[in-house]
Amino acid sequence: MKKTAFALLLLVTPLMAKAGVNRWTPFGRGDDTVLDLLLTPQGLYSITSDGRLFRSGDSGVTWEYLASVGGLMAADPLNPRVMTAVTQPGDVYRSVDAGRSWGHLRWPVDQETYTPGIASIKTAAGTIYVGGLSLYVSRDNGESWSSSNPVEGAVSAMAVDPSKPRTVWFASTAGLWKTVDAGKTFSLVLGGEGFTAVAVSPSRPATLYAGGSGRSWSSQDGGATWRPGGDPGVADLTALAVDPAMPAKVYAAGLGGVAASQDGGATWTVLGSRPAAFSLIAARKGLLFAGTDGDGLQLSRNGGRSWSRQDQVGMGYPQAAFIGRDRGGALYLYHYFTAGPGLLRSADDGRTWTPVNDIPADQIALYGVAVDRRRSGVLWAVGPDGTFRIGKDGVMRRLPVSPQLEMDHVATV
Repeated sequence: MKKTAFALLLLVTPLMAKAGVNRWTPFGRGDDTVLDLLLTPQGLYSITSDGRLFRSGDSGVTWEYLASVGGLMAADPLNPRVMTAVTQPGDVYRSVDAGRSWGHLRWPVDQETYTPGIASIKTAAGTIYVGGLSLYVSRDNGESWSSSNPVEGAVSAMAVDPSKPRTVWFASTAGLWKTVDAGKTFSLVLGGEGFTAVAVSPSRPATLYAGGSGRSWSSQDGGATWRPGGDPGVADLTALAVDPAMPAKVYAAGLGGVAASQDGGATWTVLGSRPAAFSLIAARKGLLFAGTDGDGLQLSRNGGRSWSRQDQVGMGYPQAAFIGRDRGGALYLYHYFTAGPGLLRSADDGRTWTPVNDIPADQIALYGVAVDRRRSGVLWAVGPDGTFRIGKDGVMRRLPVSPQLEMDHVATV
């Protein structure tokens, strides 16, 4: 079965949490899959595939953990401090303080009988739109939800007109849809094929882009007429983003990477191979953020020609088997059965982490780990393949222990 962003989203079922007094706060930036990104005047927000929400006030250099609220989020364009997040089972949460605290709203669906398969969310003009296998609409801040599906097909993406927030566009498997009255009525704009992404130009809202499998579309008159464009070439298109200052420059993200068009979508150039880009933000001229599957948050400062990771080392899912501090004050963490490094080291009390070596977690099977109490930076470990000394350079050296010994624990004194 073909792996898609939508299929991955169906697997996410995080629990609600909030940092604060008498609560635990996770170390690090989260795991290596970024499902959703959001840029507001309060900063850059990121939700990882384990449902944790982080905020950065310096374009991703440092991050603050806020809560565990789901897989997708949105901010009201009229008041960006009001944010809404949704989980895969259909739990909806709302924040009025830029994500620092959250309250639970009513569920859009009966969770006992139906899984909504959430793929998108937007809030505008006091209305919440949650897209998935159906479109759910609430015009009273989540107190009640429409009981009938106002559009055909599964809704995977939405875009709000920045000049008229009551106007929202919806990309579905049955076509491109639109509301001009904050969700009271809906109309089909483009039919005959499925759409997976839609975007509105921030500087010229009359310019719109939409795309699906193998083709893009553009409109220069607010959606009255549309012209077909080229194939972005990124496979399984997941997001479109328009340059804030140049309406004719648009970017596309998908499972095959990121592409750019300089001519309003007529032609496209694939810029770089970023695996499974779920989300894309064009922050300002040449500055792009891409949320990827397994490669963290990626940043480009030159319009996508080159990329660098812009988050701290991912810590994977919370499957930590060991954490300890050595005599030099460094913290060591070992985790397993997840993407990324298995052994991590922190010199700043867990705020940032670096790999001890380049052996991934799914290739390190250890029963026990211990720090050396006399030599800073030295670890000892035992596993099914033997007993090891791990030096400051991260090299694992097997110790001459008799194979007849069945060891499952190691300790130093």
